[in-house]
Amino acid sequence: MLRRFCLANATRFEPIRGFLPGEVAVASGRFVAELPVGARRVDLGGRPLLPGLVNGHDHLDLSSFSALGRPPYANVYDWARHVDGGAGDLRSSAGLAVPVLDRLFLGGLRNLLSGVTSVAHHAAWRRSFGSGLFRALGALRHGIALPAGFPVRVLERYGWVHSLGLGDVATALRATADHAPFMIHAAEGTDARARAELSELAERGWLDDRTLIVHGVGLDAAAIALIVRHGAAVVLSPESNLYLYGATAPLAALRAAGVPLALGSDSPVSGVRDLLSTLATLARESGLAHAELLRLATSETADRLRLEAGRLASGASADLIVLEDLQAFCRGERTALALVVREGRALFGQPQLLEALGARFLPIWIDGQERGLEPGYARLLARLLVRYPQLADTAWLQGVRVAS
Repeated sequence: MLRRFCLANATRFEPIRGFLPGEVAVASGRFVAELPVGARRVDLGGRPLLPGLVNGHDHLDLSSFSALGRPPYANVYDWARHVDGGAGDLRSSAGLAVPVLDRLFLGGLRNLLSGVTSVAHHAAWRRSFGSGLFRALGALRHGIALPAGFPVRVLERYGWVHSLGLGDVATALRATADHAPFMIHAAEGTDARARAELSELAERGWLDDRTLIVHGVGLDAAAIALIVRHGAAVVLSPESNLYLYGATAPLAALRAAGVPLALGSDSPVSGVRDLLSTLATLARESGLAHAELLRLATSETADRLRLEAGRLASGASADLIVLEDLQAFCRGERTALALVVREGRALFGQPQLLEALGARFLPIWIDGQERGLEPGYARLLARLLVRYPQLADTAWLQGVRVAS
């Protein structure tokens, strides 16, 4: 893989100005202001070039699962009681049969194949997200070299608890580092219990400018006013919400109130394919312009997570995606994705672009079209698909085929 390159003749996305003609130069895994000496120029033919997407909410270890439950539900607690952790559900047993380290890898890969380069994992951070340990585990457990490390960057500095009724909020907050985001599912449902959660968080002193309210389906005017008063933010997950509750967060009211927003996929357990299908759901439900959608899925979500990501800025980590078709991408079509680069490494994309960048890859088919995937990832995915054939039933792996 080339260490220095320029992607030229692009239609470059900027959060404020939108799409403009331009290019990006990369050296040593970062964007640079000037083309380095000896760097190769790759002509994109006017294709849209964006920062890598930022996923504000996922459960990476649940990417081996099919959707659970029989929605709609009134709130997350009804859903949790019904599925009872998947007890007695053959779909859950099939998902859990995949070891957790492999499930985490699948979660990272699921994001990468949808154009995501940074993810907030709504559970404890694991050492295996670090590139060194991930490479060592790949060699030890599977005998496969994984030089690129974990498929995506995983937010490391944060606090979290599942929700008011499923976790110890006070203890989780005390353990959260200063100025780090604190993630909690809240107002996740349509009934009175869900609607009351914001006032309880505020009354207990658990709502402040670090708080990321995940889902927020049941937010009403009073709850939105509390969010504004305390400087909190909301992570939208419309595809998950519509599947489980038949409703989603009140986007128009949140935007009118000036609430800071982020976008997150949630997991396949709640009827979601990936962040790209979530983006498409938001497009259909909200009518937001493409530039607004992409800003939310890049720089705005990165800001909520306090991540230096989501922008094509000089000095930033060279995380980017190239699109074949912007309209199709915003409709959720994975085949519209032409290239994914994380930290200057081309990991996934059209074979001709990967070859132009000197990237090693193995063929993979996504929804009927050939793409190339970093060889270690492709080999590990192929091995897992053979070892755990039930993975073929998960929504995001339908349409994915690796060369045998």
